[in-house]
Amino acid sequence: MKNADVIPATYAFPGSAAEQILQIKQERIWIESFRTCSACNSVGETLTLYRFHDGSQILLDSAFPFPRPVLSEQDD
Repeated sequence: MKNADVIPATYAFPGSAAEQILQIKQERIWIESFRTCSACNSVGETLTLYRFHDGSQILLDSAFPFPRPVLSEQDD
């Protein structure tokens, strides 16, 4: 990936599909993201971006036993 490439972070707002998925058990986040997304794209070696119909999105890092959401600094 080039230095100029920007990796989007998780974007969830109240009532969004992404917010609802972030509320479930850690081990189910990946399958629920995959099952309910409108599109998914690999954006890095271990990163996949899941986009939902309402404009929300979840970036998951699969470098862990269960893929984890990558949150923006403001979400930490």
